[in-house]
Amino acid sequence: MKNSYSSWWYKYLLTPVMTLFGSITFNFLFKKYYNFTEEDHSILRQKLKNNYYIILNYRKTHLTTYLIGVANFIKMGKWPLYCHAFLNVDDGLAKNDEEFKFVESTAPGVHFSSFMQVFDCDSVVLLRPKGMTDEEYTELMDKYIDKTADAQIGKPYDDLFDLMDDTRQSCVEVVRRCLMSIPDYETRFKNFEDMIKKEGNLLAQMYYDCPDFEKVWEVRK
Repeated sequence: MKNSYSSWWYKYLLTPVMTLFGSITFNFLFKKYYNFTEEDHSILRQKLKNNYYIILNYRKTHLTTYLIGVANFIKMGKWPLYCHAFLNVDDGLAKNDEEFKFVESTAPGVHFSSFMQVFDCDSVVLLRPKGMTDEEYTELMDKYIDKTADAQIGKPYDDLFDLMDDTRQSCVEVVRRCLMSIPDYETRFKNFEDMIKKEGNLLAQMYYDCPDFEKVWEVRK
């Protein structure tokens, strides 16, 4: 069977359209295009210096937020609280915002971002695998997750959200791929995988809703 990514419509229609949509914002409609405060950012900086998390955010001024929101509503019958997922992968020694390191996938593909590139937003939640201590998750990051994250850098964005194709990665796929490097992934994240099978796909909100993850810190504006 011919790979969907080799189709002419994907190369010449879908990818350019999604890239265009990914660049459209409604900042001109708002006095400030994100609602996070400097106090919120200060708390985040402190938390991220000490620990690793699965991170979700929501931006009211991005067109892609509403496109993903519609997909979430069709798929799960509700508007999502979160539409984007990523991981912090730096060594915890960041001295300024530019030294913070996050792995995410957006229209240009999988890449590293700095602090304000991911937290110019309105809502954020920090998640951790349920029942796992900070020390345990840090050990897994150092042994497995960080290496897997590095291997995703440079991969094109997965406009089709095809979980079976590892050559392209959406934001939620990057996070899942990193977690899958954990040796006991299948047992530790059984509920999560059951959700994916039930829905037939993966959306950022599913990380938030899944009982395999616990909320460590959250701010919604």
